[in-house]
Amino acid sequence: MEPRNKKIAVTIAVVGAVAVIWILYWTLTSGARYGLECSSNLKAIGGVLTARGARKKLQTPPSLESIAGPRGARRRCFVCPATGSKLDPGVFPRDYDSLMERAGRSVSLSGLDGSQIPLVWDREPVHDGKRNVLFADGGIQTLGKEKFEAALRRIEPLVARKRRDARRKPR
Repeated sequence: MEPRNKKIAVTIAVVGAVAVIWILYWTLTSGARYGLECSSNLKAIGGVLTARGARKKLQTPPSLESIAGPRGARRRCFVCPATGSKLDPGVFPRDYDSLMERAGRSVSLSGLDGSQIPLVWDREPVHDGKRNVLFADGGIQTLGKEKFEAALRRIEPLVARKRRDARRKPR
């Protein structure tokens, strides 16, 4: 083989190796990147909930949609990047579920241990079989199936009480 052809072959091999390494890196880090973006979204949602809760004496809004605003930047926070969902201007994103949605109305957090009360979470376990969960104290945790189900069991009495109250008195 001529020296010129050897140089071309070596260059092609090096470029190919770099491309393979880049593809592997991109693939392996995308899950972690999506998890961080999702956590960032939940932090932003938590910031709005905290600001609103301070004004309303630790009362949550009736739904996530009520804090999202009509369009734009805040709505993007309600799309988990790991789901691959697109932001549709006419439809509110449903990537996250919440305590308010489960209760069907606003919930008072007064006197509750915020580190134990999940407020907003991934609707599906899209982070390597786990869900990101925003707690009432502002903390975010990534929980597997068992821990997530245990967290939901902690809010069931609160949700059941809200549903009973809703049946007793009209909104």
